[in-house]
Amino acid sequence: MKNKSLIAALLLLLCVSVLLSACELPFGSKKDQGAQTQIDMKTLEGVYSEVQAHRGVLQLSARDSQTVDIVINWPGSAFENAHWEMSGTYDAGKQAIVYSDASLIEQTFDEQGTQTDRQISSNGTGSIAVSGRNLLWTDDNAYIGSDPATFTYTMSLSDYMKNQQAPAATPEPVVVSTPEPTPEPLSTLPPEPSTPIETSPAVVEATPAPTPADDNPTGAVANPAVPGSPVITKSPTDETVKPGGSCWFTAEHNGAQLARWRFISPDGTQDLQYDEMGAKYPDLKIKQGDLPHLKLENIPAELDGWRVYCRFSNKAGAVDSQTATIHVTNDGTPGVTGAAGSPVVTKSPTDETVKPGGSCWFQAKHTGAQLARWHFVSPDGQTDLQYDEFAKLYPELKIKNGEFDAMQLSNIPAELDGWRVYCRFSNKAGAVDTEMATITVSSGDTAAAADGNTATA
Repeated sequence: MKNKSLIAALLLLLCVSVLLSACELPFGSKKDQGAQTQIDMKTLEGVYSEVQAHRGVLQLSARDSQTVDIVINWPGSAFENAHWEMSGTYDAGKQAIVYSDASLIEQTFDEQGTQTDRQISSNGTGSIAVSGRNLLWTDDNAYIGSDPATFTYTMSLSDYMKNQQAPAATPEPVVVSTPEPTPEPLSTLPPEPSTPIETSPAVVEATPAPTPADDNPTGAVANPAVPGSPVITKSPTDETVKPGGSCWFTAEHNGAQLARWRFISPDGTQDLQYDEMGAKYPDLKIKQGDLPHLKLENIPAELDGWRVYCRFSNKAGAVDSQTATIHVTNDGTPGVTGAAGSPVVTKSPTDETVKPGGSCWFQAKHTGAQLARWHFVSPDGQTDLQYDEFAKLYPELKIKNGEFDAMQLSNIPAELDGWRVYCRFSNKAGAVDTEMATITVSSGDTAAAADGNTATA
């Protein structure tokens, strides 16, 4: 219970940061900050609060004038916390603290407050830039999204430790009385298949069911956009799995502060938010239901025909993606097999259509693999490059998770139109390749139609 109370205390601390936002850090004069000179790390000691999502807390303590120890806690709820530990050295040229030993631990808590730790990564790299009284954190593994996270000075280490020792009440479940919760900045943590984050239940009132499927043949959910509301740039695609299998659904947006995945029954009479769906099917595991990338595991046969969509919202309003259908069948995607003992592919990636500069995910599944490597095949089939080789061919293209079963491409150039991707799974017995998926890059109406609804005034 002590650890659970600590998470509650961290969340409480963020409220204090708003009142202290006018405080100045003891960083020395602005003239000193602008010059490329050394900064005494002892002047940076303290606790900083993240200014957008209002969740992250950064604790910085100096070993000496140029070396610091850093601890970052980023609670997802009272039941989960992302915990980083690293040490860094100040680089005067970069005006930043540079680290290469970051350890990320996923901490989860049960109803009794018992803490369970899972090591996510080690030897992570990144930097924390010094900008006035703010620290700008950029993690090379992109666990915090593609943009730096900004932390502002809140209090001294001694005051923070006093707050940690003070008893904190166990947070109560939040009851949301309207379909759309109060917007808060949306996290863009990319899914990492080997280290998913469990969602925790919340009490949410049911929302009106959308237009039934018979009256809505395109699969779009009825939720008209208002000026200033988010713009959906990609809707999820249908998935076929076997009972007990798993799959990902991905939606993309511009301008959203909140994401909530919802489920529609085959007859269109039920529209349930992800946590309500989890209560209806307790054996179903729903992960990242409040992020743009939803993962379902241990899918029961009863989900056949259900549809999913993502509702993106901000202060101006909300807009829904198109729906994607879950097909659960014993005759699902056949496994691709290789030599005896080699991995078995249970899901191949699907085609994606994007606009130039856009992004997309490719997902493959397997059993028995020890390594995964994504490959790119040219439209004429003459060139086959592993993801790291392909990145050299198109340096502006950003490839993430090229060694996992879920790969993200962003800032996709028009030249990738017609290229195909596949994943090669391997173990000591041999290797096997998935089927190929085609990348279509279009700047016209085709891409807009394929990617989903676009919010308009």
